[in-house]
Amino acid sequence: MPTLNLFPREEDVIVPSAERKEPVLWIRRLVILPSLDASAVPIRDIEFRRGLNIVQTSPRLATDLGVIGHSVGTTLLTRLIRYSLGEPTFATKSERSRIIVHFPDAYVIAHWRVADVDWCVARPFAADRRNQPFAIQADRWPELLDNNVARRGFEEFTMAIQAACWNGLPELPNTNMDQNHWLKVLGFLTRDWQCGYRQFNDWRNADSESGVVVERAEASRILRWLMNLIDIEELPLWKKHQGLLDNQRRVNDDRKAQQQFLNAVDSELRLKLGFDAESDLMGGLFASQLTSKVETQLQQLQALGENTINDSVIVSLENEDELSRATLEELSRGLGQLEAGIEFLREQLAAKRQADETHAYATESPYEICGLAVCPLKLANRTTPECDPARQEIIESLRYEIQERLNVLANRIHERDQLQAAREDLRKRLRAERRRVEKELAGIERSIGRWESYSDDVKHWQAASKKIEWCDGELKQLGTAIKESGKVQETVRRDQRRRLNSMSNLFARVLGEIFGVPSAGKLKLTAFGLEPEVDERLAPSGAALSAMAQVLSFDLACMISSVVGLGNHPRFVVHDSPRSNDIEEQLFHQMLRVIHDWESLFAAEEASFQYIITSTTSAPIDLCQPELGLVRLTLSSRTDNDSLLRVHY
Repeated sequence: MPTLNLFPREEDVIVPSAERKEPVLWIRRLVILPSLDASAVPIRDIEFRRGLNIVQTSPRLATDLGVIGHSVGTTLLTRLIRYSLGEPTFATKSERSRIIVHFPDAYVIAHWRVADVDWCVARPFAADRRNQPFAIQADRWPELLDNNVARRGFEEFTMAIQAACWNGLPELPNTNMDQNHWLKVLGFLTRDWQCGYRQFNDWRNADSESGVVVERAEASRILRWLMNLIDIEELPLWKKHQGLLDNQRRVNDDRKAQQQFLNAVDSELRLKLGFDAESDLMGGLFASQLTSKVETQLQQLQALGENTINDSVIVSLENEDELSRATLEELSRGLGQLEAGIEFLREQLAAKRQADETHAYATESPYEICGLAVCPLKLANRTTPECDPARQEIIESLRYEIQERLNVLANRIHERDQLQAAREDLRKRLRAERRRVEKELAGIERSIGRWESYSDDVKHWQAASKKIEWCDGELKQLGTAIKESGKVQETVRRDQRRRLNSMSNLFARVLGEIFGVPSAGKLKLTAFGLEPEVDERLAPSGAALSAMAQVLSFDLACMISSVVGLGNHPRFVVHDSPRSNDIEEQLFHQMLRVIHDWESLFAAEEASFQYIITSTTSAPIDLCQPELGLVRLTLSSRTDNDSLLRVHY
């Protein structure tokens, strides 16, 4: 590893901006109170200074047997700082629950300076209707406990922070300047230790349950915006460029989706339509062949159905059945008439016989009272009718006529029975023919339905194929437009490039002061935003060098750039517990010395930046001298009283 040294180059000498007297945002004091009662004794009262602030764990002694420097509250302290700036939570849900059991009415009190104005804020550990966050403009935190002091909404405090930090910055395209945007910037200023300091644009880890999500691409854009590397005249060009990139991404995604569809249906469509594997499904000629084949097949099936119906004898059998039915109806009517005539003749015959068998006595005297069976007087009073000489002949004639008609009736009935039997046979043949035709037509209809589904598949395939062709043309046009847009943007970035070069030189200086390697890195603008680029000499392997070179050094470069007047970084940074596997101890010590050396650029206690770091790695002995006041708090787990909240939870 190169020898660590300082080698200021004249062109890179850090000269603080005379207009930037103090950090835009910095904390003067953090107090943890068990309640807002005026008599409550603070659990912790931590004063911070401008410049370097170290919160560390106690060095391990020979007499120590257990763990000394872990789970003592270093991360909780940084979370409470973030909490006082508006972050939704100060710990994970399980940890909050354990803390609130011990401190149900506790508040975190923070004294902040925002754009040269003192603010004191109070946020409860457990927010409810009784315990609500609030703020006052005052330079003494005990005034928060004075009920006579007018309280302000906590939102007024966070709005004041945004107004101060955003001052002079253009509106970030596609971003609302709301509370959530401030929390995203806060993520950059106060990193989660869970992120492991692996990526410069990775600020929040879901495991910390901070309630803030920042995608890496968005983080890079926010960095570029915060460091004022977006010119006003570039904004509409950037918006247009972003719109082109978004359209390109959408069209490309659409093309991929259509191509995936074609790949999925290709083999199946070939099999359905009977094309071999070598057929060019994407060819224009073949595309027309697909439609032609499906249409031809459907026409053939429809013609086959019509021919099946036309070749059938159903119509002739139906006509024959109709004729047979009419004949039977006519025959049935004739039989009815014949039976009626026979019945009439039988009635005439019966009447003739009745007249012939009439009693010999034609009349009877009404006054004959004789009881004798054969009375001479009765016989004397009766007359005998005369006999009809043609009676017998008429009776015989009626008998003959009836018999003749019965013979005709029998013949007609026989004829009807034969016709009915013939019709039943005809109807059987008609039903059989209908079943045959229906079966054939059903098979044809199934084939038609199958080929109609093939037709839909072909239409979908052709639509996807046409969409791909459209996407290819659109992507070509968008590619040309994006190149032109990039050229136009390049012409308006001259002043921006000057600022970027200055920041890049400062980044290289920070790397040089920490690693002792000159010109070992630079800052660059990409399509995603502001990004650091580090020489492989500083990070040949392992995460420790990479974390220091690409994350911690980058953060410090952004802060010191604002010190000299570049960008709108509020010059407030919190690094929570970089682990020994994140940075090596020698590099860690050198980084702290570099930051402390920056304070020499200012009069005593007038540094225009504030840097707070918590660590389980002890600071170098020369920086731990009490007279320097750099170590603001030392924690350990030897006793409960040595931890941040002075209890084991």
